[in-house]
Amino acid sequence: MSYQSKILVVEDQVDLRSIITEELLEHGYLVDEAENGQQGLSRISEYAPDLIISDINMPILDGYGMLNELRSSDSASNDTPFIFLSALTDKSNVLSGLEYGADDYVTKPIDFDILLAKIEARLRQVSKITKRHNHELIQLCKALGVEDPVSHAETQSPADDGTERRKSPRHKMSVPAVVQSGKYATPCTIVDGSREGCRIWCENLEFLSDLVELRPKGVSEPMRGRLVWRNEEKKFAGIEFS
Repeated sequence: MSYQSKILVVEDQVDLRSIITEELLEHGYLVDEAENGQQGLSRISEYAPDLIISDINMPILDGYGMLNELRSSDSASNDTPFIFLSALTDKSNVLSGLEYGADDYVTKPIDFDILLAKIEARLRQVSKITKRHNHELIQLCKALGVEDPVSHAETQSPADDGTERRKSPRHKMSVPAVVQSGKYATPCTIVDGSREGCRIWCENLEFLSDLVELRPKGVSEPMRGRLVWRNEEKKFAGIEFS
């Protein structure tokens, strides 16, 4: 069975939200719903959508507020494609939505042919980026002599007997990289690693929070992970890949 993209619809008008949901379901998407920005942020963390469609004017937290919180968060979903829906057709409003970090904009009344075309275009773009990232990661792992983490993730299933799966061997290396946590980024060096994670040396560990992105030199897309331990005295930290 092919992968079905997940879309979150955030709209306070019940009838319109139902119409959008039905249209998306008819075109093969999985759909979740929220009635305001605050509920939308909660659903994003639980549902992890591939794309978000949101109204702007909503109670409790509007679309601008939701998008701002999403883009500025450390969440793995902070770069999820985002399409605004609004009756506001003034050019300044369109520009405001894009400046807040929206990827696209559709005005009401909704032309579903246009909306569906924009959804498909954004998802295709994400798919291309993901494939390029996987390819570059495979090439990097081959160059370092590390087992391919992409094929491993696709083929290996968890042990069903309750035992801990044997971890893959770690490989010594010295790869320059940049580690980012939220808005803070700093140079580091990957000193060893495996398909599960790696160890880095970094001058400024105190600025790193739990969720990090690691970008080895020569790889355009980052590897996301969680900071599982740190030794600020010796300037080493361990990262477990997502």
